[in-house]
Amino acid sequence: MKLVPKKLIPKFLLLFLIFSFISASIFVYTFSSIMEPIAQKQANFDITMSAKNIALQLKIELAKAETLAFALAKLGQNLSGSTQKDKILLKSLISLSEDNPRIAGGGVWPEPYAYNKETKFASFFWAKDKNEKFLFYNDYNEEGSVSYHNEQWYVPSKYTKASRAFWSNSYIDPYSKEPMVTVTVPMYKNEKFVGVSTVDVKLQGLDDLLYKQVEKFKGYAILIDSGGKFLSHPDKENAQINHAYINSLQYTSLVPSFQKINQYIENSLQKVSESSTNLKLRIKLLQEISSISKRDIYILSNLISKDIKESMTVDYIYNIHASYFDELTDSIILNFPQTNWKLIIYIPHSYIYANTKEVLNTLLLIFSAIFVLLILFAIYLLRYLLINPIAKLRDEIRAISEQSNPLKFLSIMKEDELSDLAKSFNAHSKLLYDSKDKLSSALKIKSDFLANMSHEIRTPMNAIIGFINILHKSETDLKKLEQLNIIKNSGESLLEIINDILDFSKIESSQLKIDNNVFITREPIERIFELCSKKAEEKSINMHISIQEDLPLYAKGDIYRIKQVLTNLVSNALKFTPNKGEIHIKASLYDEHNLKIEVIDNGIGIDSKNSSRIFNSFEQEDLSTTRKFGGTGLGLSIASKLSELMRGSIHLNSEQGKGSNFYFVLPIFEEKIYESEFPQEEQVLETEHFKGHVLIVEDNKTNQILLTMLLEDRDITSEVANDGILGVTAYQEGDFDLILMDENMPNMNGIEATKNIKNLTKFKTKSIPIIAVTANALNGDKEKFLDAGLDDYMAKPIMEEELDRILSTYLN
Repeated sequence: MKLVPKKLIPKFLLLFLIFSFISASIFVYTFSSIMEPIAQKQANFDITMSAKNIALQLKIELAKAETLAFALAKLGQNLSGSTQKDKILLKSLISLSEDNPRIAGGGVWPEPYAYNKETKFASFFWAKDKNEKFLFYNDYNEEGSVSYHNEQWYVPSKYTKASRAFWSNSYIDPYSKEPMVTVTVPMYKNEKFVGVSTVDVKLQGLDDLLYKQVEKFKGYAILIDSGGKFLSHPDKENAQINHAYINSLQYTSLVPSFQKINQYIENSLQKVSESSTNLKLRIKLLQEISSISKRDIYILSNLISKDIKESMTVDYIYNIHASYFDELTDSIILNFPQTNWKLIIYIPHSYIYANTKEVLNTLLLIFSAIFVLLILFAIYLLRYLLINPIAKLRDEIRAISEQSNPLKFLSIMKEDELSDLAKSFNAHSKLLYDSKDKLSSALKIKSDFLANMSHEIRTPMNAIIGFINILHKSETDLKKLEQLNIIKNSGESLLEIINDILDFSKIESSQLKIDNNVFITREPIERIFELCSKKAEEKSINMHISIQEDLPLYAKGDIYRIKQVLTNLVSNALKFTPNKGEIHIKASLYDEHNLKIEVIDNGIGIDSKNSSRIFNSFEQEDLSTTRKFGGTGLGLSIASKLSELMRGSIHLNSEQGKGSNFYFVLPIFEEKIYESEFPQEEQVLETEHFKGHVLIVEDNKTNQILLTMLLEDRDITSEVANDGILGVTAYQEGDFDLILMDENMPNMNGIEATKNIKNLTKFKTKSIPIIAVTANALNGDKEKFLDAGLDDYMAKPIMEEELDRILSTYLN
């Protein structure tokens, strides 16, 4: 394939020569004034980023010490009171850092009498010996020992947030005679300060770390603490006196070339000192710390009291004469506001400008050789081979996406990679179109099947459960009552299976919605316990409940689905727990935002190899379980999926033959609950005050008789119409207070009958409420009936509590 037509080659070459000459002239003229500053800027940027990386490496190393200090504080604030046990726990934690050469020691230092009311000082401190092994030091525990709670490293932490660490100034360790620095973390128990944890860090380790990081710059670095004292400096001869580091002012008196840096440090310390406004804190620090300067007090109070959000700032000082290697340098100063430490990195000019010249030379050689050719050919190739064909494809795809009929194809251009793309797009479009038709048909078949199954099964179930409830009320013979209970339980089990299948279908098709309402935290747990206690008594199972006393009173979530998950877990436990077994329901705080509910039994348990699939749909532990205990294998699957929909999780701990512990965790304490959202007390329905005349529009004879008897039990008169047409006629001729309307009826369905009745209402003196009484109980059915004009909705099988609610609402 030719890239350039023959007729355009001479013009192309001429344009190429002209453009190359102009470009070369402009390039030579502007290189020194534009490219050189850019290269210099880039070099400075690279050096700055490297300096920040060094600071990051330093912070990572120091973070290791902070992490250990926080871990010690967490352990220390919960001391058991057993000295030996506490020492073992603390020693095991400290020993984890034996391989870290920079960690010199660590421990916890409780407040006086905080650990033992009879002992003022009770420290637990370990330090490395000459073999780098941690040894316990008991000096602060002895009578007449130094009061560590007045030390400079201890007192500031009393006024520091629990989430912050405090770094001391450098000092000489009295045992090892090495320069060190200490990180301190406050310990709080029940929001009360009870002491601190500390970790000692060797400054020699910091020297080694910084030297390795700045070696590539051929420069050096120094580290200064919050009071202007060196933490690290390569010039040991002048920066240390008897192994102790001096401050920047003292160093300047010995090395005058440090004056410029010292002035910067002094100005910075003065600024921090003057920004301290907490007078009470300054007075407390001055009173409680044994010896400290006024400026140090001001700096300490500033660091403790202010919420410092910045992690690091960067400043520059140029053209400094560094006596350490007798050369001009540039200096990058990285400030750590949270500790007031400063990392100062010196970079020699010889390194900076050598790097810049190298960059410039490379750019000159490469850029001048290929600049013109690259631009011309890039423009030509992009436009001819890519931009125009891609633009055409884009326009065609956009046109296809805007059309209602997606079965459109891209035009096939010349044979190349883009034409292959167009062919693949066309083939994929046809495949998607065909798949969409098949999927739509499958979903419709599934939806119709579930709707029909729900209706056809719920209609006879309505009669079975309804008449059993009526017979149960009037039967006194114990044997017959037992038989009625068997039939009732079987009917309710079948209804549970139907509901499980429908719920599973809703979850699979993403139609199940999760509510988010305020409820009393204990209510769903106590309610399920109350409902399941009777079944437990029938199997002689001891079922008990324990709820953590300090649970929040209110929570926010879907109380119905929480009950459903808990019901599934308790039902599962009842099924697999033998007679005279035990089930325990526990509710407790998992953490600040989450509730944990456990169902513990001593039943048959689950083999560990099957625990991973126990939450799968239509699965139980094995086929023998299904044969022996029954069930669809959907309960735990639905519980798991509902927990996920509520942004929670469900778990299992089990051992075969010893029982199971199912528990789920839900985030129901995350949102703030307002008083206006508190749940209102439920009103008790007064069934004996119902009165009225009801029209029953129902084609099923059994359900007609059931509804009539349920209304008679409540002293309510009724008439029956066998279909929608007869219902409309009965409405015209009679005087009713309420209409109970079925949906699926011959001649005229319930929705059509409702519309006809509503149209006739204008000729009546009053409007009569129409209630849908239907076996259509899929997701969205209730909304469909309400949108069609019905006033309320009652699903079959009819629950008497729901019937009483309807009658109380529309007849009282």
